[in-house]
Amino acid sequence: MLELPELELYRALLAERCAGLRITAFTIKNKALKHLKSRLQELVDTSIWFVERRYRLIVFHLDNGKRLTFAFNELGYPYFCAAEEAKGIKGDLIISFGDKNLYLTGVESESIGVLSVKQLEEGLKGQALDPLDKRFTPAKWNESLSKKRGYVKSALTDAKLLPGIGPLYSDEIAFAARISPNTKVSDLSGEQREALYKAIGSTIRQSISSGGVKGQRLFPGDELSGGFGEQLQVYGREGEACRRCGSEIARITVAGRKAYCCPQCQTGN
Repeated sequence: MLELPELELYRALLAERCAGLRITAFTIKNKALKHLKSRLQELVDTSIWFVERRYRLIVFHLDNGKRLTFAFNELGYPYFCAAEEAKGIKGDLIISFGDKNLYLTGVESESIGVLSVKQLEEGLKGQALDPLDKRFTPAKWNESLSKKRGYVKSALTDAKLLPGIGPLYSDEIAFAARISPNTKVSDLSGEQREALYKAIGSTIRQSISSGGVKGQRLFPGDELSGGFGEQLQVYGREGEACRRCGSEIARITVAGRKAYCCPQCQTGN
């Protein structure tokens, strides 16, 4: 799955590059999307007012009152460039804005929609609070965590508790909080719960500011994307030295899932 920092980077790129532009054409390259042709053609000559992210969905707010939605699969990404810079660039769906193009690769067919505000909100009803939502407070975190059983690793990757966090960032968050991923949630002290809350925010924001972990460039001259990959503390670093204490990073199994941690400076083993 694409995790939240990458999704937020994509939203920021699209907001910066596409907001205010008028859609002049849709070009469908993936046969699995051909059935959407007539629906998408209805949006030609509409303009994008602004761009938001609703969990996994990227949402274009259009000047006709509709919302164009789409989501990426694990290997998906957007690429924005002028038409003359598009040599070798492919995409499942291309949205044109005059002489500029947005190439969407790995976009999920079932996620593409042209919705009213009511339809969008109904579809997202019951979704857990996004970790970047200002309403995601320590109190809300504690309230949600108190209903959770099992291990820290499982809690951090539970979309009903913390949407957008997967195997990579859950390990990085646990490391930042100095808590082992195989600590039982019921054994967490109030101080540890607070540490996890702070680590969620700091890890996500640090990744976003550093370009996330995906090395795929998103526009010509993009030198930021993938920068956080060089800052990973534990994920994928089995046998390497902990950057904090010098001990060896271990790969363990938590509830049938692999996790990376430092046995020395993450408590709860």
